[in-house]
Amino acid sequence: MLNPDGVIQGNHRTDLNGNDMNRKWSDPSPWLHPIMYAVRNLVTMIQEDRKIDVFCDIHGHFQPVGGFMYCCTYDRPTLSTQP
Repeated sequence: MLNPDGVIQGNHRTDLNGNDMNRKWSDPSPWLHPIMYAVRNLVTMIQEDRKIDVFCDIHGHFQPVGGFMYCCTYDRPTLSTQP
């Protein structure tokens, strides 16, 4: 879970600072978005040693039924800071 502080406070999409973590993935700040910054660095470090075949962002939905997930595509060969 990447948003434990926000979830504990009842936030579904935002952390305690009110940042939508899904919108900070492309350029996270180490100070304002430390969790997303750390995850991006981890992914970059893993890519130095091996290929990542699947990276999933799994979400629950605010309604009792349904859910969705985002997965990687092969349109970019490496992790990029560009959206």
